[in-house]
Parts: sequence; structure tokens; C-alpha cells
Amino acid sequence: MSLYGLLQQRQSANKPIRIGIIGAGTFSSAFLNQARITPGLRVVSIADLDVEKAKQACLGVGFQVEEIGVANSPWIINDGAAKGKVMLTADADNLLQADLEVILEATGVTEAGTYHAWTALETGKHVIMATSKRMCSSVRY
Repeated sequence: MSLYGLLQQRQSANKPIRIGIIGAGTFSSAFLNQARITPGLRVVSIADLDVEKAKQACLGVGFQVEEIGVANSPWIINDGAAKGKVMLTADADNLLQADLEVILEATGVTEAGTYHAWTALETGKHVIMATSKRMCSSVRY
């Protein structure tokens, strides 16, 4: 079966892959745009130090204001997600402790990305790394 077929099965079973995004930049916005229209995927939460930037990313891809919430704990993220909202947080640790399956790390900061990936793996989540050494022009090696 194809990946698309597997995603359709998850959608039909009302068990989409629950995704958290860390970082609300260009890469995250592009992913959010595609995830929003892909059956079987559900962006549950976005963490960014600038919550307003995350909100604008959501609005920019078609979320309505009523579909967006703000959370300051993993429990509030889980509660908002159960109500069908994408929950925004300024603290990535809230997202990392929430009930998610996949973390997309896209901060562009190597040190933060390493911490996020390590913590996500320790909590049993899958990790997609968009942050890389080459993305981080301000970091000297």
C-alpha cells in the first residue's frame, strides 16, 4: 500500500498522525500549508518564541481564528487538540511533553534543534529535522 493510502486509512479511522512543529518560519509555514490539506496528518501544536508569528503562519495557510488556541502547558495543548484546535506555545517543552507522535524541528538553531530532537526521542516521539548545520549561518564551526 502507498503512503497516501496509509494516510487515508488513518484519516478514515479518525486517528491522524499528531504533529508538533517547533519554529514558525518559512519551512514550517510550507509544511503547515501541505499538512493542512493532507489526509491523515494533523498539526496539533506549534512552538515559537514569538507566538504571534506562529498565529500569523496559521492564518496565512487558512486556519480561522477560532481554530487557534494558546497553551502554556502540555495538558492545555492536549485539551485544545481534542477540541480540534492547533495550539500555540512559546515554550517548546510544552509541545515536547504533549500527546504527539511526530516533532518537526525547524528552528534553524543547531543547539536548540539538538535539544528538541533529543528530548523528543526520549519521550518516544519520531523526529523530522529541518534544522541543519548549513541552515545556521550565525553558528561558527
